[in-house]
Amino acid sequence: MLAPFVSRAGLGPADASVRLRVLSLGAGVQSTTHALMATHGEVGPMPDCAVFADTGWEPSAVYRHLAWLMAPGVLAFPIHVVSAGNLRDDLLAGAQGQRSVSVPAYTRAAVPMGDERSTIDEADDRIVGLRRAGNGRDAIGMIR
Repeated sequence: MLAPFVSRAGLGPADASVRLRVLSLGAGVQSTTHALMATHGEVGPMPDCAVFADTGWEPSAVYRHLAWLMAPGVLAFPIHVVSAGNLRDDLLAGAQGQRSVSVPAYTRAAVPMGDERSTIDEADDRIVGLRRAGNGRDAIGMIR
């Protein structure tokens, strides 16, 4: 979203010289609409730039749409694409114990109907009970 307009009145000299309005651009319907409306003067104030936080695992349609938004003449401000890697690769590595993942990822293991699975206490890795899969799937938790 655009930062709300703040009057320069009441800001100190140091604060008045540093002003940056950044649009968080997910390249979805809402942020695209906001960016286009700002460009055409329908909402304000105009952002200084937009930031697209690239997870590395967006659908190809999102990347095509982002390329269109970044084309000359579409928006009146630049888009900066930032990334800290590939979310999918990080999640897979975390599931294999290679590294700690940075987002909560809910997990589900396919288990034959009626099979039992141990329930483990995370604090000390001891088995505290059994779950029986009644519908052929056993939801087993969340990766941190």
